[in-house]
Amino acid sequence: MVAAVIVLSAAAAIWITTLSATAAEPKIDWRVPLAEQQTPPDAAAAGDAVVMLADGDLTVLDAGSGAVRWTVPDVEGPVRVAADSVVYASGALIKVHDLAGGQERFSYRAELGHNPPFWTATPTTLVTVERDGKYREAVATSLTTGKQLWHKRYDKELAVAAPVLPDPVHTAMDASPGVQVAAATSAVYLNTGLREAGDEKSLTLDIATGTELDSPGTVFDLDTYSLITVGDRVVSVSERSGCETKVVLYDPLAKSAKTAGFGADCNASATTVRVDGGALIGQNLDGRPEVVDVVTGEPRWTADARGVAQAFREPVLAYSPDGDDQPLKIVDVSGGPEPWQARDTTPAAGPATLAGKYLLTSSGSFPTAERPDDAYATTGYNIDIDKLMWHQPGARLIAVTEKYFVLAVCGTDYKEMKPAVVVAVPYT
Repeated sequence: MVAAVIVLSAAAAIWITTLSATAAEPKIDWRVPLAEQQTPPDAAAAGDAVVMLADGDLTVLDAGSGAVRWTVPDVEGPVRVAADSVVYASGALIKVHDLAGGQERFSYRAELGHNPPFWTATPTTLVTVERDGKYREAVATSLTTGKQLWHKRYDKELAVAAPVLPDPVHTAMDASPGVQVAAATSAVYLNTGLREAGDEKSLTLDIATGTELDSPGTVFDLDTYSLITVGDRVVSVSERSGCETKVVLYDPLAKSAKTAGFGADCNASATTVRVDGGALIGQNLDGRPEVVDVVTGEPRWTADARGVAQAFREPVLAYSPDGDDQPLKIVDVSGGPEPWQARDTTPAAGPATLAGKYLLTSSGSFPTAERPDDAYATTGYNIDIDKLMWHQPGARLIAVTEKYFVLAVCGTDYKEMKPAVVVAVPYT
């Protein structure tokens, strides 16, 4: 039965078949059935809560028990979890709720015309960008009181962003998850002007006063990519040109920026650069997996063959070698053992997450009307003891808490699809 779950290459099919004899389904500590949604919801862990967009609603779960703390109907996202606040747009309004109890603190309505305005949020402040005729205004509002803190006027187009924490599920820098968690910061980032006009530049403003702190020499692409906090650096994509992706590594304290270059096969899709485990991982210009230090911008480790970096947890990197039938490889980048693979049931190449002693891998694709025979699964592999521990058909990882992998378990038969169930699998 398990062998029919995922349609993969010949080697991967043999691997999946082996699962029926070697891996059980995972231990589940709690489960929350969705009302109607059959696909995995957007979600993120925030302290002792899991915030998700499911069934068209914003729902906050207790991370320890799965109990529903509160729900707001008809929320499309995006959602920003900012310390003890949850912020989202609703029609012409931006609404702010208390994370713990769900009480609505206030609703913000743009005074200058956008519906809703462009916005971002830090743990303390909502920042919007609004139009006033030919001018643009950046407006800062306290998330605690709803009172305006400052506003700045510009005569050029504006884009605004504040850094978010790395997402252990959506690690790719070009990912756009519906729920993101705000990082602690003393600054908000603006782009003024237009890149196509040649006058775009990035600015950092003091989040408390709006005072300009710096104008980094390298322009962030705030319209397209998130700003992500890694240690004391803020990283984001600056530009993609030909086969190269340039990533800015900005130090807000020293007010200095470095650039790291990543690449890919020019005949393939654009490279995926990931923020994972406190480092940047991706491919160099030769197409080889690489781990890049966020402080120096220099490679810490480079593979000796082409492939795709999938997940990193100091000092372990998991990467997919080139080739249709190649399983995931695991390497200690600090100079430890040579790359190793599981003795019997190596995880299949594909999206991966490293947490605790576990490597999670996902394979396959969600069945649709056009592809009803497609299916997918997630497996848990213990890298400490070199053993495949569990295999869950129809599951996708949606969040990682301090104790749990939070999975959405969906149907595997397109003709009998049922609403997904959100479950918590312990990994500590």
